[in-house]
Amino acid sequence: MAPISFDIFGYIHEARQAHGLRAQDYTRYRRFCATHLRTVRKAGGLSQGTAAGFRKRQVDGEVANSGEHVEIQLLLAERAWAYAMDLREQYSRTEEPRQLQHVVRRLRAGSKAAHQLARIAPGFCDVRTGLAAAAYWLQLQSQLRFEQQEWEAALDSAALAR
Repeated sequence: MAPISFDIFGYIHEARQAHGLRAQDYTRYRRFCATHLRTVRKAGGLSQGTAAGFRKRQVDGEVANSGEHVEIQLLLAERAWAYAMDLREQYSRTEEPRQLQHVVRRLRAGSKAAHQLARIAPGFCDVRTGLAAAAYWLQLQSQLRFEQQEWEAALDSAALAR
């Protein structure tokens, strides 16, 4: 089977520009990510539940073998990132300390999904896609470390992502 090529940063840029971030509307972008994630899961046969019940389906190294799996992990990370940015925007207006912890939790969830993407992509994607997945993970990791006020770790992650 030939390796899959997926333009991660191109996909993110187009989605962000078309679905709300041109106007800094993180809520709209998060809703897009959630609905598109559901659509991609359903098309790929990876739905997590029906009316009868919920079955969590992880995309891991054994299951991952198509561009849909890359897209699922990417949408999970983007949805968490958009929610964190929305919360950070709200935090700047309210200055509530719990809100900042929620921002960190959402960034951690996004970073975890991006890390999963960076781990599974080299197994079935081309080298460029694998490197882009690693750079995307480092970019989210840098934002997480910045919000946690771990300046040196944030700088290291940002430098590696470049």
